[in-house]
Amino acid sequence: KVVEAEFPRMTINSTIPTGISLAVVFDHYRIRRGWKSQNRKPVNLFFMSGTGMTKAIWQYHIKRLFQYSEEHEDLPWQLNNVIAVDLVNHGESAVENTGRLGFVVDWREGAHDLIQVAKSLRLQGTNVVVGHSMGGFQALHASTLAPLMFQHAVVIEPVIYGDPESSARLDRMIPSLNKVIKSRFKNEQEFDHFFKNQSIFKNFNSEILDDFIESEKLVHRDGTVSAKTSKEQQLICYMNASSAVRLWREILSNVTIPVIHVIGSAATWNPPQSVKEVRQLLKHVKGVDIEGGLHLVNCEKPDTIVDIL
Repeated sequence: KVVEAEFPRMTINSTIPTGISLAVVFDHYRIRRGWKSQNRKPVNLFFMSGTGMTKAIWQYHIKRLFQYSEEHEDLPWQLNNVIAVDLVNHGESAVENTGRLGFVVDWREGAHDLIQVAKSLRLQGTNVVVGHSMGGFQALHASTLAPLMFQHAVVIEPVIYGDPESSARLDRMIPSLNKVIKSRFKNEQEFDHFFKNQSIFKNFNSEILDDFIESEKLVHRDGTVSAKTSKEQQLICYMNASSAVRLWREILSNVTIPVIHVIGSAATWNPPQSVKEVRQLLKHVKGVDIEGGLHLVNCEKPDTIVDIL
């Protein structure tokens, strides 16, 4: 499905030319009409991804969550809808917005776009937003913008902590990220080899990695291949991280819904002190530490994430 992104954007440089609208592409999975129970509370999940990742990474989780919901008829709740969103400069949204994307991405825009998606659907039941990394930031921010839209949030390794040193550290990472991100390839074999053996996603669960690779692959007439999410747009997201996380105290102090804050015990993307400080600022929070988990724990240990959800 496609919905118009929030308009106007947060900055004039979010689009080229300025002042034009963008689109948000999302997948909407629904329970079969005949399977809906009148005795169970309907639940809807909204998935938001981190930089470089797309809605396809959640297919693994979504299949198993629907399966769990249907196999346990005694549950007081029933999973009715699942929505997975591609940010305007990622995946299928990026393709839809070809020629219109600017050179600034304010992370807050993703939260506004999530709300646009939710508003377009007007789903009945309890809405739960699940976000990883940048998507975790956007999930939390969205809950402050529309406090009644989402009743719960699950944030996995959210990038939201922004003391001065952490903000500066994010900026210092850009040169290293520039070296490891690649989005243009000579052919499909080179594309597949890079994602499976050299990319930061190489340790994904194999099913998730396959889903991700197939969803990102864009084969051109001359045989060359590119990722739908360009290197340039990924770097723009990373370059705008530090300005986003500086708002961490303001955002977290205004989150009123219950939050499950999931971190990987071995993750290093967020500084160690961030875990305690983030959880202290949230009003209603349950902390979950995944033993041995790294920053991409949502895709490297997906069964643990499914269990948490």
